[in-house]
Amino acid sequence: MSEPPTDASDEALAARVQAGAFDAYDLLVRRHEGRMYNFLRSKTGDPRDAEDLAQKVFVTAYRKIAKFDTGRSFETWLYTIARHAAIDHYRYNSRRPELFTGDDHPPEPVDSRDPSDALQVSEEKAALWRRIRDQLNDAQFTALWMRYEEDLPVAEIASAMRKTSNNIKVLLHRARERLAQGLRNTGAEIPKAFASRGADAIII
Repeated sequence: MSEPPTDASDEALAARVQAGAFDAYDLLVRRHEGRMYNFLRSKTGDPRDAEDLAQKVFVTAYRKIAKFDTGRSFETWLYTIARHAAIDHYRYNSRRPELFTGDDHPPEPVDSRDPSDALQVSEEKAALWRRIRDQLNDAQFTALWMRYEEDLPVAEIASAMRKTSNNIKVLLHRARERLAQGLRNTGAEIPKAFASRGADAIII
């Protein structure tokens, strides 16, 4: 089988994997490993746990690739596996994961700005997500992360979290309200990026 085109869609690459082309799966891993690591690190608060879980996610996805429906979003399917891996991690450790510590360092940013400026922005962003993680429950945090950090549409978040789109809109609304209240109590302002979006409006 010929080399997979680098501009092929995730779903087209998954179809090639189903047909026996392992190199196509290698390309899928390279595309998504950074996002999976960041998502799992946000859930566990530990870079080593995030690395281990990310590896397990990709191993699990490869083992189950034959069951993947190429008519659906590969990224959403991958997030579903990652979320289950994080839940299993919580259960195994029998505790709520610790947040980032001062010894943790965010992944090196890929940025054309001055390295010191890019690092400062990255650290400020990580600090904001630490604060958010401390104020929201797991479902609210997951929905907020996938919506604003990964910019996934509500429908895909609903699929990954196995909820309805309206459930996700309610989760996002409650997360923003709880976050706004918590930040106001500390004298901080809620980031403008978390303002309600038209697509997130709650439909009763």
